[in-house]
Amino acid sequence: MSSLIKILFPVSLLFLISCSNQKEIPIAKKGIIDLVNWDINIDGKINLNGEWEFWWEKLYVPEDFQDQDLIPDTFLYFPDYWNGIKINGKELAAEGFATYRLKVFTNSADHTAAIRVKNQNTSFKLFLNNELITENGQVGSASEESIPQYKASLVPVKLKNGKNELILQIANFSHRKGGGGHPIILGPYQEILSHRDMYFTLDII
Repeated sequence: MSSLIKILFPVSLLFLISCSNQKEIPIAKKGIIDLVNWDINIDGKINLNGEWEFWWEKLYVPEDFQDQDLIPDTFLYFPDYWNGIKINGKELAAEGFATYRLKVFTNSADHTAAIRVKNQNTSFKLFLNNELITENGQVGSASEESIPQYKASLVPVKLKNGKNELILQIANFSHRKGGGGHPIILGPYQEILSHRDMYFTLDII
């Protein structure tokens, strides 16, 4: 027994030290996520989780935010569904459409970065810094204008020093849950690609 303790004690000590040295994972608050002290090449990929700005029954594009000061209806936790959320006293059902926005602050441009959007069970458009970088199906303000698609995407992106802006449109007229149910991931392209391929392999197995 004493020999086992001698073996386990240093292992446990190293584990506790490593845990204490882990950097706190940033989370979005009031529509902003601060990644200035998070180097994706060292600290790894990160889910852009937390409070995103949220506009119900609006499909805003980047130009809309340049022309006017738009106040969000609420700050909605992402990823999560909007079912049951109250906007102006009205409880939201699954069907509908909305715009999300997140400001991402970084301290360096990274040409190897990538964004991965997992299957959202619906249709969406994602803009980064005024550019449409990926979309899924067809986003519309009515069922006859919207086409759902079940597809994940992985896109290389170029980040700016300082503020980066993500704008996400989502429309749902086909699924029992509306909104973004899966995280959006930012990280080194190769790491996210390897992570995606691992899950593909597990699915096949």
